[in-house]
Amino acid sequence: MSLRKKTIAGIFWSVGQQFTMLGLNLGVSVILARLMPPSQFGLIGMVAIFIAVGEALIGGGLGAALIRDKDPDALDYSTVFISNVGVGVFLYVLLFATAPLIAAFFRQEVLTPIIRVYMLTILMFSFSGIQSTRLTREMNFKKLAACLLPSELLSGILGVVLAYKGYGVWSLVWMNFAQAALFTVFIWTASGWRPGLAFSRTRFRKHFTFGANFLLTTLLDRVYQNIYAVVISKFYQPAQVGYYTRSYSLVMIPVDNLFQALVNVTFPAFASIQSDTEKLLRAHRKLMQQALFILLPVMMMMILTAEPLFRWLLTDKWLPAVPYFRLLCLAGMVLSGNGYFQNILMAKGRSDLLLKVMIIEKVLITLGICSVFPFGIKGLLYYQVFSSVVLFAVNGYIAGKLVGYPLYEQLKDIAPIFGITAIAALPAYMADQRLTGLHDILRIVVVCTFYGVVYLALFFAFRTTEIRDFRELVLKGLVQKLKPWKVAA
Repeated sequence: MSLRKKTIAGIFWSVGQQFTMLGLNLGVSVILARLMPPSQFGLIGMVAIFIAVGEALIGGGLGAALIRDKDPDALDYSTVFISNVGVGVFLYVLLFATAPLIAAFFRQEVLTPIIRVYMLTILMFSFSGIQSTRLTREMNFKKLAACLLPSELLSGILGVVLAYKGYGVWSLVWMNFAQAALFTVFIWTASGWRPGLAFSRTRFRKHFTFGANFLLTTLLDRVYQNIYAVVISKFYQPAQVGYYTRSYSLVMIPVDNLFQALVNVTFPAFASIQSDTEKLLRAHRKLMQQALFILLPVMMMMILTAEPLFRWLLTDKWLPAVPYFRLLCLAGMVLSGNGYFQNILMAKGRSDLLLKVMIIEKVLITLGICSVFPFGIKGLLYYQVFSSVVLFAVNGYIAGKLVGYPLYEQLKDIAPIFGITAIAALPAYMADQRLTGLHDILRIVVVCTFYGVVYLALFFAFRTTEIRDFRELVLKGLVQKLKPWKVAA
């Protein structure tokens, strides 16, 4: 199968998986938010950073090194698997021992038992990471989806039942652990691969040489994705933490489901053409434009309908989160593109450069947070929007230099998408102001439909390439994948 066909097939299954996940996650999140108060989500938000760090340490560097390796063998996989399990056990023991200190830092004694149970999830990550890496490397997203979706569904059902029975924050703890455990069982059954007991120091050093920089980069990125929640958790009430973390998670549902689907496909694809700079540039350019073409209108519709959306889905008790949500949507529009820039650096083998860029970014974010902290949560959120723009520019400039794609050309390519997204919002906003008396569902449907029609009409009017590329890359790919099913029927 050609790279183009393999990539389209990968996008089909990966995007299909991610959008099915979107529906599951959104449905479970809505039900749980209705059954539980914001403060319960705030408690989980306080410890989410430790799960993020665990994921980064276990799956970050060595897994990426295996995907980029041209011909890894059984010894490579076995070596990385043993390393992952060792790291997972070490992290769990460390967090188990320090749980009382973490609880004291956040002034929430209840966090001690929560941490000791919730962090078992990290152990599950260590046992399933290599199987996921193998399937990702092979771009076998169909099999990966067959493992991920049932684990999400069954764990979601468990979480909802526990919440209904009144288990509160423990509903979230056991739901997340169940998801990780079930996924581990499913992927071990489906992958057919079993680790050996062989461990090679030479192979470990080989992968660690490349993976160390990426590991540190991923670690920094995961920490700073949660840094705002940590700051809010330290100085504000759990309910406010819940407003922030719930808003952030809702924003990241479309961002993660679209961009992660494409990143999963594009990193192996980019790695396979790493020596062909011209082809790498063309692929990056088209996929970046398509991702923004799809994502930006979704985010804008979420901003426009935030109030009726929260009232309808989550009930009135979550309305204080609406301003958080809108600002985070703006940040998500821009920040989501950084994954593509980082893929370019990774595909070119410049994990060292990626680490340097990441360190500079995080220093700037730290200084910024210290500067705006006196302005409260709103100050932190406005700075999060501002910093996302700065990070986009920095990543775009560095990655562009490697593939001959200057920042001004990147901005020129994506400016029409951002411009049309904003222009279409004005008439939709004016229409929304006249619909405040309608039922929330009807108001959401009317505003989103009106916005979508105006958005597409503007693209057709200006005859931009995004519509053509959407037909070529997405619609035709879907038709080709659906043909066998149609014949079979």
